[in-house]
Amino acid sequence: MKCMWCENDEAKEGLQNCYWITPDGRLTVEILDIPSIDCPHCHDKYVSDEDTQKIEDALYLHDISGLGKTFTYKQLMEAPRINLFLDKNK
Repeated sequence: MKCMWCENDEAKEGLQNCYWITPDGRLTVEILDIPSIDCPHCHDKYVSDEDTQKIEDALYLHDISGLGKTFTYKQLMEAPRINLFLDKNK
């Protein structure tokens, strides 16, 4: 795997813990065990653009209210989806 920063071919898949701000800007959450790319050459560890987008989408589309402020990437992806088109007048 190629590192996007130093372009070394020795980068490997790893896991990383990150803090994220929820889409409404009201809460900071810690997400554990996010798939990452770890480069032994430049010592950088980063989340791919694709996984970053998955997290952003999941934070917007999933109900994380029962997860607390710290949860795993897997728990986030498995959280129930919010029905954005629910008619609240019924």
